[in-house]
Amino acid sequence: APSVTAEDGKLILSWAAVPGASEYEVYYGTNTADTLFTTTSGTTATITGLVNDTSYTVRLRAKNGVGLSDFGPAANEVPWLGAPRTPSIIPGDEKLIVSWDVVPEAIAYEVYYRTYGTYETTSITTSETTATITGLVNGTKYYVYVQAIGNGGGSHFSYGPEGEGTPMIPTVKFYDGGTSEAQKIGEASLQNFYVWLSSNGKNGHSYYLVMMANDTVPGISFGFANSTVDITLMSDGTERTISPGSGATMFTIRSRMTLTLEEGVVLRGSSPNTRNLVHIDGGTLVMNGGKICDSSGGGVTVGSLTYSGTFIMNGGEISGNTVSAYGGGVYVYSGTFTMNGGKINGNTAGTVGGGVYVSNVSRFTMRGGEISGNTAGTMGGGVCVSGTFTKTSQGGVVYGNNASETLKNSAGGNGDAVFRATNSKKRNATIPANEAFDSTSNSGWD
Repeated sequence: APSVTAEDGKLILSWAAVPGASEYEVYYGTNTADTLFTTTSGTTATITGLVNDTSYTVRLRAKNGVGLSDFGPAANEVPWLGAPRTPSIIPGDEKLIVSWDVVPEAIAYEVYYRTYGTYETTSITTSETTATITGLVNGTKYYVYVQAIGNGGGSHFSYGPEGEGTPMIPTVKFYDGGTSEAQKIGEASLQNFYVWLSSNGKNGHSYYLVMMANDTVPGISFGFANSTVDITLMSDGTERTISPGSGATMFTIRSRMTLTLEEGVVLRGSSPNTRNLVHIDGGTLVMNGGKICDSSGGGVTVGSLTYSGTFIMNGGEISGNTVSAYGGGVYVYSGTFTMNGGKINGNTAGTVGGGVYVSNVSRFTMRGGEISGNTAGTMGGGVCVSGTFTKTSQGGVVYGNNASETLKNSAGGNGDAVFRATNSKKRNATIPANEAFDSTSNSGWD
């Protein structure tokens, strides 16, 4: 039998030479190989004009000046065209921007879409590897797949899961590597950016999100296996507010992920939300500006039972957050919190650490900024420390009960400014430079 290789709309044949033969007749067919395609003196032939995904039988016989041989054993093969991969989708306002990889030998592509429980609707035929589906309904999820078209007909539909996208009014412009127009990827809601990033985010890349409208998110967990990704969230010059939907944690920051918050972006709790606004679960939060405020589930939680976290506060404000137990503004459960600037103001904890609570396995280093006007039900109106608290000589203040009414921190029990284990002070005190305060020392806080 001949060796057969299938491609788009064709079969490529080769065979061993027959002693004494001067030519070969090549036959093919869909049931029996009874159609002569060519007579050739070589040992290869390419049968063209076939239909993809159709089974063909091929056979040969040798020929010389005496006559024809019997047919040799037949071979069967199916011409085919490779299918596109799952398409990438960027949702927009009443539209989806769809893109996919090139399929070798394709001359065109057909894009199909559907909603849940419906059959596909042909949207666009194009020779490019991108298409925009318009006239869609915002808030409705669409499923998209692509078929390659070759000379022999269509391929299978894109393999892997269908592409998914939900058109929404865009709230952010997002960029890769900077904020120039050449680095712009597209516009979407925050939730749709996350969906796009889940499929298209690249290891080692930095993405910039410029808010151009307020937004509500159902809860976004940033972090992708084996990928290090940085995201910077900024405004377009006007203060923009992001609120959590359904009382969920707004942003969870997983391992190898850094989220940077810039001036003009406000993360504001809804009423009520029972979870913290930001949970740093293995990753890093850098706060250069903006606000994290008005949450009834606390502001920022650093770390978890499984992963430690890192929080660096260079500016901005954490204010107006409440929690029933520990750390109204910041709860350092497992990890490190470095405060270089900004304010932690007007937060409330039902028990300890109105402004900041530091667990026994965590560290808080204060190099600048202000902790003021916070309240704890029992201990540590400003800061409650079970772990390590270092105040350097670079600045920063934790106000006690002799400060003005608007600045002073207060506690229902001990430590209006700071409560650390069995030692607390109740005045506007300054911590000596480069002293560490942990749960085994009672000295140093002055």
